[in-house]
Amino acid sequence: MSKSRIYNTFRDDDNVTYQIMAYRQLNGDEAKKKVIGFLSNAKLKRRPHPGDVVIINTAIGLRTN
Repeated sequence: MSKSRIYNTFRDDDNVTYQIMAYRQLNGDEAKKKVIGFLSNAKLKRRPHPGDVVIINTAIGLRTN
């Protein structure tokens, strides 16, 4: 049985909403790190604009230790 995915929402100062799909609820620092990683890998022309909604998929919480 697979775990259900949870949307974690993060909005930055530029009015861009990031929905991070994970397998557990993320705290603020984890969400911020995912957004920073996404933006550092995004090309300049592909950067989100104010008012955009960006969905980021992650495997955080998939495995339990």
